[in-house]
Amino acid sequence: KEKQRAEAATKAAAIWKASDPASSDHPYLIRKQVHAVESLRELRAGDVAALLGYAPKSGGEELSGRLIVAPVKIGGMLSTLELIDEAGRKSAIAGGKKSGGYWAAQSLPEGDGVALRLLIAEGIATALSAREASGHPVIAALCCGNLEPVGQAMRERYPAATLVVLADLGNGQRHAEQAARSAGAMLALPQF
Repeated sequence: KEKQRAEAATKAAAIWKASDPASSDHPYLIRKQVHAVESLRELRAGDVAALLGYAPKSGGEELSGRLIVAPVKIGGMLSTLELIDEAGRKSAIAGGKKSGGYWAAQSLPEGDGVALRLLIAEGIATALSAREASGHPVIAALCCGNLEPVGQAMRERYPAATLVVLADLGNGQRHAEQAARSAGAMLALPQF
């Protein structure tokens, strides 16, 4: 398992190096009404498949077109990538560790978190929306089941910070509530 994770991290680094800065005209970002940031890149699906040695899939369908490339970090180290195609289908590199990993929309600050308000979202689009609306630094746990380990990791890293878990409605709300409790974080629920 450790060998698979190391291989996935090596492939992730190669794809990141080969990719270009993400453009805000990417169909996924346009549909979500958010803008690209420096921590997102993009690369054509065929080029990603060539670097991986297989075509990444979501729900049995191959990702296609321009792929958003988002680095997933654990303890500040690249672990895997979240890949999002133009239709919004998502995949990660096979064998890569995602549990406890997060994507950050910006560089995370040093220190213990004094005066820091860090927002923790489930997905990239929610994180970008929250960052654009609030100006606060944000990270994405990339799935609702990962909110709790990411929240705990951020509490350990930033013991003095105000952490805010951004809940998705539905299944994600229960996970967000548990993550907020376990990390001593605030909880934000959307109201439409």
